[in-house]
Amino acid sequence: MLIINYLKRISEELNISIGIQSIDEINNISINSLAEERLTEKELMIFKTFKFEKRKSEWLAGRIAAKKAFQDYSNISGNTNIKNISILNDGNRAPFILELPNLELSISHSSQYAIAVVSNSKIGIDLERITEHNPSIIKYYFSDDESLKINDKSNKDNEFNEVITKYWTRKEAVAKYLKLGMKINFKLLDTTTEYLSVVNNSYGKIRLLSQKIDDYYFSIAI
Repeated sequence: MLIINYLKRISEELNISIGIQSIDEINNISINSLAEERLTEKELMIFKTFKFEKRKSEWLAGRIAAKKAFQDYSNISGNTNIKNISILNDGNRAPFILELPNLELSISHSSQYAIAVVSNSKIGIDLERITEHNPSIIKYYFSDDESLKINDKSNKDNEFNEVITKYWTRKEAVAKYLKLGMKINFKLLDTTTEYLSVVNNSYGKIRLLSQKIDDYYFSIAI
């Protein structure tokens, strides 16, 4: 699969640990039994609050992907017991590893896949399936430079949706890097270049990497 091959390559290039979980695979088995098997008590308490199966499967897939990423990381660091690792969320809904809060963790899911990354350095990721977008969202969420590229008359219809998806994943990755979620003003983020400067970001410039994989766009902020 192209997405797995790409994630393997980028994890080696950036020296990060990535986990992926098929959401379809989870939907084909007993979700509750799998949750009991893979989640800690703290995680199970959260899981059981979800009313809809779709939300349950996406959330569970994200946690499993995160534990796979941590398992890959632990092979390097020597930490091994992933069953007892709790993946929780802070006040801004940013995920973190309860037992190792200094490790950086980012999770994303879209359609068929949940992906997570664990790193020693700040990082944010986002995966989105390329779908048809309403042009009206451009004026609310995209910078002037992004809008120009999205509305480039040389773009074909499918490229219009691809460009919107690309820039959206870059914005989401930055928001996760900063652990601000939707509290950040997306329109003020111009993600058309490889490096992005953000006001009050003590970590300096943020590097953005994006890749179209099959009918998805995947972006990383590092």
